[in-house]
Amino acid sequence: MKTRHFLAALMATSFAGCTVEGLALLDDLRDQLNNQVNGKAVVVNVGGMDYQVSLNLSPQPLIVVPEETAPPADYPGIGIDTGNAVVDGLKVRLTGIELDGGEDERHANVADWTNSPKEIEISKGFSGSVSAETVIPYGTYAGIQVRMAPGYSLKAWAYLDQNEDGEIDFTAWTTSSGVTWQSEKLLPEELTGYDYYDYGFMYWTTADGVESTRPEGEGTWFAYPIEVTSADTITNALGAEVPNPDTLQVDIRIDTLHLAKVWNGQGQRDDLFGGFADHTNDHGVTAGELFPDGAADFAIGYLPLFTLVNEPQAVAETYEVSDGDDFAFGWTQLATIVFNGDGEPVIGRVRDRGGLDLNQFMALFTSEGDTYTFQIGDGDLLYNNDVAQAQHQVAGFQRLAVDDAPVQITVSDGAQCSQAAMQCQGDRTGFIRRIARDN
Repeated sequence: MKTRHFLAALMATSFAGCTVEGLALLDDLRDQLNNQVNGKAVVVNVGGMDYQVSLNLSPQPLIVVPEETAPPADYPGIGIDTGNAVVDGLKVRLTGIELDGGEDERHANVADWTNSPKEIEISKGFSGSVSAETVIPYGTYAGIQVRMAPGYSLKAWAYLDQNEDGEIDFTAWTTSSGVTWQSEKLLPEELTGYDYYDYGFMYWTTADGVESTRPEGEGTWFAYPIEVTSADTITNALGAEVPNPDTLQVDIRIDTLHLAKVWNGQGQRDDLFGGFADHTNDHGVTAGELFPDGAADFAIGYLPLFTLVNEPQAVAETYEVSDGDDFAFGWTQLATIVFNGDGEPVIGRVRDRGGLDLNQFMALFTSEGDTYTFQIGDGDLLYNNDVAQAQHQVAGFQRLAVDDAPVQITVSDGAQCSQAAMQCQGDRTGFIRRIARDN
């Protein structure tokens, strides 16, 4: 059965007579009428991560550590030449959304905005969103793909501690004409001309120039593949059988918390680009061409997408994971974890490198009293929903409030530990704590 886009058919220009375009439109409508008999309505919403409004978002108290190693207290991840940024706004232009069948190569087009991209603005409060609705054929779908036009707009500011004395001495921020900076600490309200800055490319690894012409895309996989069916029940994100709704709701959440990295234009770029700063990408473009020496700049490595199916009450929380209870910069990773409406962790994604050096994807959460054990690895862990693909296992995780003390976790080797950055090391001890998402 052909997979067509229902809304595109309805929105097509009118026609008279049996032209080629008219016959094609009739063919689209005929297919969609078939799909309404043998398919299901799907609503896809794209927006930012919601705050957990019921939990305390007061600032996290600092853990007392020796003065010479204490990180600045303004927000997590303030570095020397590179570091985390505070993102107040992100704009991307969506060109399409499709459900992905995975290994059976089934695809179902949900939206096609190639000729008129839909701009979505995600800012604090996360009011920006876009949605699409169509009817797709029955079948099993493993994930969702989001297509984007090259380029993005960013509104962000950042601090650095260039002389490592524990005091902020560098502020960078975006304006409409570029990125500016001063060698002192400025408060957000003191940032002259603070505004969105437009980048003509999205990722340096895929750009074909400063004004890139290459389309971009990001995919995310369901914690469990979904079956679009007329059956009475379906499997939810926790693997439980639940009533089959008339309309399948898919929410794509984009996490902008500390999404951008800042660089002062002078030190090594490896922390900014994951160790690839001196390489040339497949299109002959170097990072130096896109982010010249001597000028402060911001960059994003990827868009963290989370997909939830029929979980409208889900929320996101962010945790710091470290090999020590001082959570020192460079030895700490950020992990965003999504909880469903019942308060159970469903999926998570880790950023940065260092410390325990866990890979990106957190999945297969299981409860043990008040604590959880989860598996972590690369994409195969999610693609196959298979514990045999885990590089490590983390035990002792607890859901925390922002002002709770850190808890100890244990990291052990998974079946694929030989593929991990830290390889197979046996049991290791680490720490995890909750941080506020309002920065």
